[in-house]
Parts: sequence; C-alpha cells; structure tokens
Amino acid sequence: MKIFVIICAAGTGDRFNTNTRPKQFLKLNNKSVLEHSIDKFLGSSLIDRIIIASNPDHNIYLNTIKE
Repeated sequence: MKIFVIICAAGTGDRFNTNTRPKQFLKLNNKSVLEHSIDKFLGSSLIDRIIIASNPDHNIYLNTIKE
C-alpha cells in the first residue's frame, strides 16, 4: 500500500492579516511554515509521496522552497 500526504497550502492568509505574503510562506526559524510541514513527513519511511495543494497565484513562492 502506498501512503500519500496532501498538504493543503492554498490559503491567502487574510485572517492572519499579513500584507507581504500568505502565512504558509512566512519564515519561522529560517524556513517557511510550509517547509516545516514538509520536513515532518520527509523523515518518515512510511510516506511515499508528498503532494502540496496550492493556489496557482502562489507559484512564485513555491519556487523558492528548497528541495
């Protein structure tokens, strides 16, 4: 059986009230909030694939995430 993780990261962060970028792309300890979420699953041998559901308007931010 394959296990996929879907990380929902399509929000705009309106309630967070940030004017710079959506909150999932804000830095926290030198990594974006989204990177922290991804890292939790990368270390698991149980996970076969990580899928990020994102807003197409946020591709500019997604392209800055390190592999």
